[in-house]
Amino acid sequence: MIGTLFRVEVKPTKRQAFIDFIEEDIRVAKDSEPGTLRFDVYQDPKDENAFFVYEAYRDQKAFVEHKKNEPFQQWESRIRPEMVTRFESIFEQVETVRSSAT
Repeated sequence: MIGTLFRVEVKPTKRQAFIDFIEEDIRVAKDSEPGTLRFDVYQDPKDENAFFVYEAYRDQKAFVEHKKNEPFQQWESRIRPEMVTRFESIFEQVETVRSSAT
């Protein structure tokens, strides 16, 4: 299993649009990406316009498949340029050492 964790800050006026986008991305992952094991979004308790996003994939191939879907394409072409004011990758595509996931 590999995981990705990042923190993103969004424009206050785009906060709800960002949440709506992430919810759709999660739905697509759940419905059509069997290799996506987790896709969690956490509100930063210190900033209502900041979020932590954690994604876990069965393997590298599953992550590559995720990047082929429409939400990821929108993330790259529209969401990051139009909504995001700061992006911080905490870790990307790191192998899991231990997990409680079944």
